[in-house]
Amino acid sequence: VDTSLIKWMKTDGIGRTCRNGINFTERGYGIRGAVGCSDRANTAISKATSEDFDFEYIFGTLGVRWLHTGGIYAALSETSSKTVVEAIKTARNMEQLFLMILTIVLRCGLQSVELRRLRKLIRKLPNMLMS
Repeated sequence: VDTSLIKWMKTDGIGRTCRNGINFTERGYGIRGAVGCSDRANTAISKATSEDFDFEYIFGTLGVRWLHTGGIYAALSETSSKTVVEAIKTARNMEQLFLMILTIVLRCGLQSVELRRLRKLIRKLPNMLMS
């Protein structure tokens, strides 16, 4: 597995500044469905910016033609939302984007600020993809 494109973030070692997110899911039983709880505060990816990734190299030199991102990622922070937009624009401008999948799953647990970020991104998508 090639790890050359992984962006390592500085951390304080206990998760106050940067860490991996965690998800707890308990199994459902009978007719009761599974219940999950995600903790995404201070995750490394929520702090990533478009400057952390060389999208021209990724979509140009490497020729990546498939971009899969999620609404949850776009809603994590202002920078993550802007990073999604920049990735889509760069791939679109290079005419390399063969398939873009934006998985938008609205969950009850999203905070109002996260929902606002997601709605803002969704409003931008048609112009980015069709222009």
